[in-house]
Amino acid sequence: LFVPAAAADEVDISTGSISITESGYRVGAGPETSWSSDDHTLTVTGPPTDHHITVISGSCTIVLQDATITPSDDPAISICATGGGTGATVTLVVEGENTLKGGTGCAAVEVKAGWDGNDWSEVYSGHLIITGSGTLSATGGDGSASVGGGAGIGGNGVGISAGIHTDGGDFGSICIAEEFSGKINAKGGNTSSLVG
Repeated sequence: LFVPAAAADEVDISTGSISITESGYRVGAGPETSWSSDDHTLTVTGPPTDHHITVISGSCTIVLQDATITPSDDPAISICATGGGTGATVTLVVEGENTLKGGTGCAAVEVKAGWDGNDWSEVYSGHLIITGSGTLSATGGDGSASVGGGAGIGGNGVGISAGIHTDGGDFGSICIAEEFSGKINAKGGNTSSLVG
């Protein structure tokens, strides 16, 4: 008996920002689409856009395929932490030429830190594993009068205004897989006029 493979999940990010959970993914304000396979793999393509990707919970694989993501006020990709459970885990497969830039004071790829009381927690933090054979250029957003520059891959800039990156500077778990054969160009955003 021949059983066809499940259709791959693929999204053109120019149609809207993507939010991902353990149960599926949503594009813009649309309904959630359940994962079509157990491996929770989403291929992201499309022309340059100011939309972004947020991984709220669960474990997934994002295949970036010749994508350019440059939001003005958010990280290009944000991997969330939790306050009492395992943080989101993303395996980022880099294919082709990919350019990510964070918005003002934001990391290009934000990997949120999780905390157990006052202590950093690897379990509660977001987790990022980079693999593939393409090129990833990740540039943090420049700082402003109220927030410092973001990392290329890691944490947002430190803010001095209420509600602006109060957890800035901290980040979760980041790993480059041994199998990765591509190239990563990661650069932090320019500093700002913040006075410590």
